[in-house]
Amino acid sequence: MYLKRILLFLLVYSFITGLSSPASGQTITLHQGTVIKHSVRVKRKIYHILGTDSLSKAIIIEGNNITVDFNDAVINGTNNPAEPDKFNGTCIFIKSGSNITLKNLGIKGFKV
Repeated sequence: MYLKRILLFLLVYSFITGLSSPASGQTITLHQGTVIKHSVRVKRKIYHILGTDSLSKAIIIEGNNITVDFNDAVINGTNNPAEPDKFNGTCIFIKSGSNITLKNLGIKGFKV
């Protein structure tokens, strides 16, 4: 009986912890032009990634069945938030794929 309880606890624990983190268990830091091809968690911080007209400098996501947990990170696309007419660029570009989920992200200072 005691052994069954321990096994049940371990099974429930591994199920719960498996749901709370991406499949890869990888945490990444974003940079301009970062390419994401599998589920990840992003390090929580405020990122300054200036918006440009080039999609190659956006955060690029490609692949199927990907979840990107941005962990309440914020991406700022400008150094001057007081001038919204000068915002430009795209923050995130989903290049290809299906069933892509983005969650827990704040985006400021991009045109699109």
